Amino acid sequence: MSVYEMLKSIFEEKAAKIEELKDELAGFEKVFQISVTDGEPCYIELKEGQFNVVKGQHENPSLVLTADSAVWEQILKGELDSVAAYMSGQLRIEGSLEDAMKLKTILDKVVSE
Repeated sequence: MSVYEMLKSIFEEKAAKIEELKDELAGFEKVFQISVTDGEPCYIELKEGQFNVVKGQHENPSLVLTADSAVWEQILKGELDSVAAYMSGQLRIEGSLEDAMKLKTILDKVVSE
């Protein structure tokens, strides 16, 4: 399964069903660019509590997260903490660390469901 397919499953299917998440994200509008060093890029649009995962490169993302597909797979399966990946240099972040932590919080809630 590609990083794009995993993200689509996690955010558009699982996260969409978590009501408390929708309330928590009201008014939080961001674009998270997911850069896969050995694969295709995609991005997550978050608007009005809804997630949309799109293949390709966004022209003006709020945040860019870069890692190889193996690291993304571990993060998305909950096998590798994104903070640990960042601290070890496996995950690079360009943009607001506050936004990155918000994405981590969302991902942690969804993966634990």
